[in-house]
Amino acid sequence: EIYTLSLHDALPISLAVLIEAEHQEVMAVSVKTAISTLKEEDRVLVHLFYVEGKGLAEIADVLKTSRDVLKMRLFRVRRKLAILLEPDDDRE
Repeated sequence: EIYTLSLHDALPISLAVLIEAEHQEVMAVSVKTAISTLKEEDRVLVHLFYVEGKGLAEIADVLKTSRDVLKMRLFRVRRKLAILLEPDDDRE
């Protein structure tokens, strides 16, 4: 069976896609802003781990520190970012 969509049928889908794209853009800006508040060494850690996809052992070699120290720093960074990114009405 072949299904055809009229312009009217496609409009809600397009609107939903636009709304989702706007939401993703707002979240990306929020994440970027939150990351910018981190100390430089934590920004580097986030970049190496999440953007470059490096493992903790490799990052430990690059930053000349232990893997366990990085695990703790990454845990603290995630917690801080979660707090910074939670909606304002959840903070009260």
